[in-house]
Amino acid sequence: MSENSISKYKREMQGYADLYKMIFRSSSPASFKRDNQILDQVLKGKWPSFDTEAKTFYLPREDGSELRILKVTRKDHQDHPCAGLLWLHGGGYAIGLPEMDAVFANRFCAEDDCVMFLPDYRRSLDAPYPAALQDAYQTLLYMKENAAELGIREDQLFVGGESAGGGLACALSQYARDMQEVNIAFQMPLYPMIDDRMTATSAHSFAPLWDTKKNLLSWKLYRGENQENSPYYAPARQKNYEDLPPAFSLIGDQDPFYAETKDYFRHLYEAGNQIMLKEYPGCFHAFDITCPNTKSAKHAGRLEQNALKYAIHNCFASQPVNVPDAEEADIDDMIEDIETQQDLLDAYRNEPEEAQKEDLPEEDTDEKVPDLTSAIPAEEAQNTVEESAQGNEEETVTEEEPFAEEQETAEESPADIKEEGLETMDVEERPVSESTAVPFPDHPETVQDVITAEEIDTISNKLTQILPETDAETDEEELAAAEETLDPAEEKPEIKSEEAEEKPKDKESFTKDDIMELLEKKKEHRHEDVPPKQEEEPKDLMTNLQKIIESDTNDSLDKISDLVDKL
Repeated sequence: MSENSISKYKREMQGYADLYKMIFRSSSPASFKRDNQILDQVLKGKWPSFDTEAKTFYLPREDGSELRILKVTRKDHQDHPCAGLLWLHGGGYAIGLPEMDAVFANRFCAEDDCVMFLPDYRRSLDAPYPAALQDAYQTLLYMKENAAELGIREDQLFVGGESAGGGLACALSQYARDMQEVNIAFQMPLYPMIDDRMTATSAHSFAPLWDTKKNLLSWKLYRGENQENSPYYAPARQKNYEDLPPAFSLIGDQDPFYAETKDYFRHLYEAGNQIMLKEYPGCFHAFDITCPNTKSAKHAGRLEQNALKYAIHNCFASQPVNVPDAEEADIDDMIEDIETQQDLLDAYRNEPEEAQKEDLPEEDTDEKVPDLTSAIPAEEAQNTVEESAQGNEEETVTEEEPFAEEQETAEESPADIKEEGLETMDVEERPVSESTAVPFPDHPETVQDVITAEEIDTISNKLTQILPETDAETDEEELAAAEETLDPAEEKPEIKSEEAEEKPKDKESFTKDDIMELLEKKKEHRHEDVPPKQEEEPKDLMTNLQKIIESDTNDSLDKISDLVDKL
């Protein structure tokens, strides 16, 4: 747009355009400082409104300074929960005061259903980015944490602003979403200043109030000495537009921010957010407050009121639940207990073995010993179980397959077998209390089980009762044929010998050592990656019996094998 293209403005806007082009011509850091000095002397601390009133309070910053905030309500405000609107004034991030936005306060507090908070955030001439955003976020957190005292609803925290204040509102919505400390229910960034890169409408603009030269200078001052490209600095740089609050804005097509505002709201819409954007042809920047007597400005003012009223009735956002102080104290106590236990365990490992044995209580004492089993490595725990098993003549250790497929048994259930095995386990050298939690080993194959003497006798008796005196070569041929025809997923059938049916069998007794030898062979076979190679001719009866156990060709042997696997 050329400098002389006044005809592009609406007829009702042309007089205002000529006036503002003469008044606001300067665009330098010195002119910005002069404007701020005038505002501070004439307007700061003086609320220019008869319909609303402002109360001032201060929040301490981390650097020791104070943030001045105005709480604005209607003059006859009745105490009841209202929506809380954080409003940020404009001025290119470089100039301005919250008192300049009394016109918006009169507009939004007219029906006494809104309480506004206007922070006097740091201007870029005093402190560049991110000072202004930090002040805005501190105010928002204060509103959330003190909602009841401030008379506002915790689930209706709104943010808004015009021009640079609208850009801060967009940045604040993104920042609050990412920090996840406070949820914003609605945002109203009016003709926001959000893109430090020159767009189609901001690159060559000679519009009144705000043009390309002022825009470039303002972004430079706001950036400071850093090369900022964060979306919190320029919200139009954002890549993730999801989960942002519902947004309302209006923009004139002669505004330098027209292109960036349309693009920003298009991204919001494509990301699934609720939006409303109203365009006003022939209108320039901030026309809704700088051209108050025009039809366009009056229409825009009513639209802004209706948008806020809609948000009050429809936009809510519950706040994140903070961790209570009691729970934080419990976590601290837990950490302290863990550290204390770790010191105890380290001391236990460093003590000599004889000293450890002397400290252990005798079997007949009722005193409980602290649980130290969790500190013993898996290999040490395994060796302890093996030593205990060798010292006890009535117990025998075998290995468990924790991930073996479950098989049903007629006589005992897996749960009963597991409980019975645990009851028989006794580690005399490391007595533990009933509440001791035994940790899982690092390697499942190191888990060992204990078989009682009664179970060994039962296995021995069953083996001697069903042992057939068949020819070794015949048994080997039948077993091989059966293995070739059987489906591995199906249950293996019985293999009976005709001679065994006609001829009675002689029982042969076995000792516990024989049974242990069979179990050790089965243990070695289970851990081999490849099945062991079968001998051509069994050398003795024990080898033949081992083959029968492995092939599971008898119902009773199935039960025995299941029993061993489940233990």
